[in-house]
Amino acid sequence: MRAILDRLDRRLVILLALRLKVADAMAAFKSPGTVRDPARIAAVIDHVRQLAETVDLSPDLVEALWRQLMQASAVRQARLVALHRKAGDAAAGLPVHQNSQP
Repeated sequence: MRAILDRLDRRLVILLALRLKVADAMAAFKSPGTVRDPARIAAVIDHVRQLAETVDLSPDLVEALWRQLMQASAVRQARLVALHRKAGDAAAGLPVHQNSQP
């Protein structure tokens, strides 16, 4: 049974990494003020809670996990948006400061 759990854990980690990579790719379409979308967050939470109920999983557990996952995505996206912005400024010949805020 432990081997089964280990294989499932591996799959879950791979899927979580894939989800974060897709979220990272979405950063190219965002600006600093659009990284977090409260309406989208609410819709995702509602959706995963409903999915949890259909498979007899605690909706509260799934919500807590997804909130952490979406927070991690937002932090990563904000960093990527700032990097894209700096790269765009540099490409346009604008001064880029190492310690400037996005």
